[in-house]
Amino acid sequence: MAKYPTVPIPQFSQSVEVQYRTIISAFDGGNEQRRAKWTAPQYDVTLAYNALPTSHADTLWNFYRARRGAYEAFNFYLGEAEGQTYSWSSEYVATSPGGTTSFTMPCKNSTGWTICINGSALTTAQYAVDTTAGVDDADVLRITTSAPSSGDVITASFTGYPRIRCRFAEDSLSREQFDARLFRIGLKLKGLSPST
Repeated sequence: MAKYPTVPIPQFSQSVEVQYRTIISAFDGGNEQRRAKWTAPQYDVTLAYNALPTSHADTLWNFYRARRGAYEAFNFYLGEAEGQTYSWSSEYVATSPGGTTSFTMPCKNSTGWTICINGSALTTAQYAVDTTAGVDDADVLRITTSAPSSGDVITASFTGYPRIRCRFAEDSLSREQFDARLFRIGLKLKGLSPST
């Protein structure tokens, strides 16, 4: 899977919007029943740039074209271009299929891990994180004890560059419209489920 370019660096702060899919049923007595439809949230990102050299604008335009607009998913690492790490808590890693001990982490160059299976923290002797082995530079979690059971939910707290699976929000843009989004409106990336 492709990775969003780290050059050029967005000149303005990146806007990250978290989305949950919750079904809310209201009852006559004023009570509510809520159910989460998604195991993990999705993150939409808006990037804005200022006065880029033509070569940098071309890099982004060619990346958009290579993804065929909104068609192809890619990874965006929050803060990587600027060298700004973030601390995230209880971020979804995977739902275990059973028999597997290696999982792609939702981050890269991470440190300070707390790994949980079904909400219970593992000791540092029960796992290892390889920060150089993953697809698209993502870190890899290796459970060093027995494999988690099928259906076990694995989460991680960490400091690093969070990985956001996304696609371009817009599927049809002229070069002029693309440039307008870069410099005025913001280029929107639509968050996807970590497992798609």
